[in-house]
Amino acid sequence: MTRIEQIIEALDGECTGDSWIAHCPAHDDKQSSLSVAQKDGKILVHCHAGCSQDAVISALRDRGLWPGGNGQQPTQKQSKSRKPAAVFPIPDVAKTSLNKKLKTGKIYDEETETWMLICKKYGRAALYWKYHNAEGGWVFSVVRHEKSNGKVVLPYYYGKDKKWHQGQAYKTGRPLYRLHKLIASSDPILIVEGEKCANIQVSGYILTTWAGGSSAVSKTNWSWLAEREVLIWPDADDAGIKAAVAIRNCLPNAKILQIEDKPSGWDIADAVAEGIDPAKFIAECPIAELHEEPQGQKDDNDFFWAPTHGLAADILLAAFGNTWIFERHDSSGHGEFFCRVNCYYIIFGYVKSGCI
Repeated sequence: MTRIEQIIEALDGECTGDSWIAHCPAHDDKQSSLSVAQKDGKILVHCHAGCSQDAVISALRDRGLWPGGNGQQPTQKQSKSRKPAAVFPIPDVAKTSLNKKLKTGKIYDEETETWMLICKKYGRAALYWKYHNAEGGWVFSVVRHEKSNGKVVLPYYYGKDKKWHQGQAYKTGRPLYRLHKLIASSDPILIVEGEKCANIQVSGYILTTWAGGSSAVSKTNWSWLAEREVLIWPDADDAGIKAAVAIRNCLPNAKILQIEDKPSGWDIADAVAEGIDPAKFIAECPIAELHEEPQGQKDDNDFFWAPTHGLAADILLAAFGNTWIFERHDSSGHGEFFCRVNCYYIIFGYVKSGCI
């Protein structure tokens, strides 16, 4: 976070175009009398209620908000600070301040080294969705920004400083979309990619998705679906198939629809746009035979994973059913014998969590 952003957030500022208005720290300001701007790397302040510039700067310095010298903006490395911790659950009244941030808030653009309106940098906030924990508490939101040249989907969380921040509240263990409703429902679960797709109505199913797109499957807590009937509708591209396989690696009983003869990226929203009944499509669509392919892949500790066979493997397969069995070895050939059961790699009491 840059210095000017710290000042704006600390003084409850509001964007007015190329500058901000905020509460003056030099007097008991109820009217947002302070103008704050940035020009040629310098922070400029002016109190319209009559406080001198020296008084304003002194008050900012007392609160640790004013840089040294004549207001020259510190380097990006110097100005970075740790973001406030997230609040769980988010109070409903915070919805208004999120809307305000998306419309009038600014963000520092490292590419152009200038401050830009969020809506100018990423596009207007066309849609946004709430994610909830198991108890139904609102924990973060995902916003779809749209511009003429495309879209971007970004997460936002509410901090203990009572401000909204762009970023993810959870590094790992993220809740599924509408988790609290999944728990309350006994319907089969249809997993799709993206919140827009997850809001489509499909007879006989409750839909869900995960935050962060195809590369964030491993950052999601799938354990809530371990005993549920799960079907995956992947996007019709390599990334979509890879994400579907990664999900099934966490949910071995899940089934994946085999999407054939469709344009790249085709999804359930495209199906509806084409007048296709999703429930009928599911009933007629074959199930894909896609399997994990660990051969030749290294893990974080430079171990190689490869399928293994033999009597021990046959016994484990008979005992646990739908699972994968591997041997793991280093470059010298030394290693261990593993089987995976319900997202865990197990050997003689050793457990390595794979998905939770």
